[in-house]
Amino acid sequence: MTTIAKIDKNSGNLQIEIIIGYAQQGRYKIRLWDKDRRNPKVVGEGVNWDEIADTFDLGPANKLINKTLSWDVIVTALQSKSGQFYCVTVILKQKGKPVEGGIFQESGPLEGSKGIFGLRTLV
Repeated sequence: MTTIAKIDKNSGNLQIEIIIGYAQQGRYKIRLWDKDRRNPKVVGEGVNWDEIADTFDLGPANKLINKTLSWDVIVTALQSKSGQFYCVTVILKQKGKPVEGGIFQESGPLEGSKGIFGLRTLV
């Protein structure tokens, strides 16, 4: 499992995008941890059913080197019938393109709710 994302410290800001698929509802929180993986700071949070974009600017890449970015997502099935599925995709981007190691995806069957957690250390 990849836990490192390679960013270009000279290519401007880093963005993160959260995508929740299969028409399921999701709530998420994004945290940035210091170089010692302590002192988390919430840098984004939201839901996927509103009109607000699920993309966040994390600031200049040169200030993010060796910090860790984490996200937790709670996905809830809209219908109670069996056969539901979920898909959560997280993309770290610079200049509109994914960075190396910057794509996280998890999917599978969904009954009720499911918690998803991921992280990347930025190097």
